[in-house]
Amino acid sequence: MEVVLTALLCFMLTAVVRILAFSHCVSKAGYTNLDGQCQVYCADGRCPDFCKCADGNASETCAKLDFGSNNSLAINETVKPGTPIFTIPIAGQERWSYTLGREGPVDGSVWNSLSRYLKLTRIGNRYEMIVDLTPDLEAIFQQYGIKLASLILLLTCERDGFLQKVSKVVLQILPVNEYAPEFFITPLNTKVPENTKVGTEVYRLGDHTMDLDVNPSTNELSSFAIWEYLADSKTDGRTYFEMADNKKGSIHVKAELDFELLHSLGAIRLHLNVSASDVHRITSFTTLTVDVQDVDDLPPGFYDASCQVPRKSCVVSYLARVPLRFQGQIDNIIPGAIQARDMDELNTPITYSLKPAQTETLENLKKFYINETTGSLFLISPFEEKNEVDLVIE
Repeated sequence: MEVVLTALLCFMLTAVVRILAFSHCVSKAGYTNLDGQCQVYCADGRCPDFCKCADGNASETCAKLDFGSNNSLAINETVKPGTPIFTIPIAGQERWSYTLGREGPVDGSVWNSLSRYLKLTRIGNRYEMIVDLTPDLEAIFQQYGIKLASLILLLTCERDGFLQKVSKVVLQILPVNEYAPEFFITPLNTKVPENTKVGTEVYRLGDHTMDLDVNPSTNELSSFAIWEYLADSKTDGRTYFEMADNKKGSIHVKAELDFELLHSLGAIRLHLNVSASDVHRITSFTTLTVDVQDVDDLPPGFYDASCQVPRKSCVVSYLARVPLRFQGQIDNIIPGAIQARDMDELNTPITYSLKPAQTETLENLKKFYINETTGSLFLISPFEEKNEVDLVIE
């Protein structure tokens, strides 16, 4: 009895070994109808020529890849070609390869092109993933029109021609601040009419600024500011303008603009020392020149020899005496000839007209005529009796 039990035990152990001799068998030609037969041979410990079998007793297995809890790695966009990213140890004849996983509405050909930025190479007893081309985010955006944040690497391990493992790892491409903010054109210029209301936006720096850095996670341009204009304090525009929104660079009118006053100060051209900063606090400066424009907002002003200040409005009254029955141009006007000027800088032509004072009769008004261009005054119908006439000149 003892001999029989021993023989049976030996047979069972041998059977187990034969069952584990091959873990998996399939048809070499890829015929699925032959796969079942190959599996039968596999279970019997045999592998005919038309089958391909994986050795279940071999110690070679695909390495377990550990990239942390998030299965994520990161490289800078400026990393140089040849830089190693990670290594995979191998114990035998396993073969590793990789492809890029696709995400988002991006054409497949783009992902195929992006795969050339990396290379997986076997070196001795390891595979090494290295940078083959610098993943410059600005160049990628310019060529493919995508703001690349990461690449999904699908790492595949095969042993004896059988797929054993597919590992997924996310390779983040970290942006590097390579460029300072730029203004499209420098210096900047704009024109603002003097009657522009306080609080009105007159310029938006954000519409005239760019940052060439590609950063998928944020807008590189961070803030705008106005600084002291050191070149000429007299024309420093901070008295009249302010930065109402430093995120957009929105510049608003801060105080009422008076062209005539600014002209008298020699400051109708104002300057703002403005800056643009990125998220890394790299700052660029330029000058925004604001030309304040005159508008026709002031009435004409009369003047005489005693009031010659160009922008000063004078209070002028005229007096003239003529003899009875006089008819013609009145020359003896005190304090002088009737003259008026445009109080704006527009030099708008002046026209003259007459109307009666409140106590004057229309009949007396009709005896006078004023040249609407020169202001020359005429008595066209003589007075037969002494009289005093009050006229209003406009």
